[in-house]
Amino acid sequence: MDKEVLRELMGHAEFETTDFYYIHVSEERKKKEFERVNFEEFHGKNSQNKGKIFTAKRKIKTLKMD
Repeated sequence: MDKEVLRELMGHAEFETTDFYYIHVSEERKKKEFERVNFEEFHGKNSQNKGKIFTAKRKIKTLKMD
C-alpha cells in the first residue's frame, strides 16, 4: 500500500507517526526482499557475479540466524 494512502487511512498528519507506531518488518519479510533483490541483480548476468552470489547467500544465512 502506498505510504500516503496508509497515512490517510490511519488519520495521521505525518507519515512518520504511522511508520513509528504501526509498521514492523518481520525477519521473514526482510529475508524474502533480500533474496528478491539479489535474484534480480544477478539473474542472467555473466560469470563475474558468481563470487557476489556466494556473499549474498552468506548474508541470507546470517539473517536466518538472527
